[in-house]
Amino acid sequence: MDNTWLTIETKDGELVVTKCAQEAKDEIVVPEGVSVIDNAAFRKCRSITSVVLPDSVISIGDKAFLGCSDMERIILPNSLKKIGNNCFAFCKSLTAIKIPKSITEIGICILNYCPKLFSIIVDRENEFYDSREGCNAIIETKSNKLICGCNNSFIPDSIAVIEDAAFDGCKEMSSISIPTSVKEIGIDAFHNCEKLEEVALHKDLSIIYENAFDNCISLCKISILNLSLAFNILQNFDDYFYGVNHSKCTLILPHEIDPYLIRKYIKGFYCVQYE
Repeated sequence: MDNTWLTIETKDGELVVTKCAQEAKDEIVVPEGVSVIDNAAFRKCRSITSVVLPDSVISIGDKAFLGCSDMERIILPNSLKKIGNNCFAFCKSLTAIKIPKSITEIGICILNYCPKLFSIIVDRENEFYDSREGCNAIIETKSNKLICGCNNSFIPDSIAVIEDAAFDGCKEMSSISIPTSVKEIGIDAFHNCEKLEEVALHKDLSIIYENAFDNCISLCKISILNLSLAFNILQNFDDYFYGVNHSKCTLILPHEIDPYLIRKYIKGFYCVQYE
């Protein structure tokens, strides 16, 4: 529990951890009184194994713990209000995280490329975010947007939008069910989900953005049941499913689609079915 690794400065009357030495290791306990963890303060401190933050901390900056590859746990205090963009991305040993009730703002891509992460819990008393039904994901409560998931997540029926990069880098995710409530899938939403084998895009899903399933190299069955969406994806397949092996992939398309119009786009796929 060595704090000599930390550089702590006063900024605008607040104590701020501005830097942690790259050679820091084992458990780091941030001292009481610190209120801010600065942008990239612990970035690539690869040998720290855990971090304990005091109740005085209210904000964690962008990329604060990015690339802390040996960090297995971090305890977030009930005083914390903000988590910045990419805060815990590439924390390759992190297995679980609990979002406290005090959080009011969560940035983008906070848990991307955390391959051992199998548990995300949002405190039930949080007014802005939730992990309803034990879904192992972070949902923006008011908008019903799923903003961040992990290998063990499922998508509740109430979700309207899967945000950009929500599951980016969930390399151990082998299956996911997209409910009919979902109308939009964002950029890079399932990027690099390398073990994902099947995906079913239901007929009520109207918007899917570029790179949504890029490098999902194990996909062997793709169902696209919205007619206009199917036609668009077929014409620009690699914009959404780059890296998928056509020769090992079965496509399921809406029966209304005209086979004559799409015949040049479906060449090379293992099998094409209609329903």
